[in-house]
Amino acid sequence: MPLIDLSVCDGVQFREWEDRFMSLYLSAFTTENYSGHYLDELEERVWLHGLFANHHARCYIFHEGPVLAAFLLAADTGYDRRLPADMKAQLEGHGALSIAELTVTPAFRRQGLASRLVMQCVADATGHTGNVIVRTNTHADPARRLYERNGFDNWGSLRVPNPMLQNGKLYWQLVDKTYYRRNL
Repeated sequence: MPLIDLSVCDGVQFREWEDRFMSLYLSAFTTENYSGHYLDELEERVWLHGLFANHHARCYIFHEGPVLAAFLLAADTGYDRRLPADMKAQLEGHGALSIAELTVTPAFRRQGLASRLVMQCVADATGHTGNVIVRTNTHADPARRLYERNGFDNWGSLRVPNPMLQNGKLYWQLVDKTYYRRNL
């Protein structure tokens, strides 16, 4: 089956893709720019189901038959407990959608899929909300370039505690995060 243009999944459809999604998600956010980050699969699954149940999540996917090539998970900003109060105040009355997660399988990178996912999310949010925001690791240069190329501006940074795994031991490390915002 050829690469299908965007499919948008709700919570029910997400369950059909959940195991493939989790495999890509856990790999993407514990390697490369996220090397050493620790994610507990069960906790992450519960968190993801909560996004669909409580935060109007939708998942945009590209796939080739049963192979998941890329995904973008978006939800209302209420899910983001780390969003600083002054930034929340700036969104009051304007509404916002958050890109919660985005990744592309290594074999499908450099094909423009991430940009297409971001632009579809932005297009769907236009007219319904005033902003699309995203938080990423500050040192994740590919993510920074992606969002800047797609009209997002650096909106601010913060430092958050993050679980890390080194030599089989779990510890907490402060990690710098940057928010990007696109006004619609």
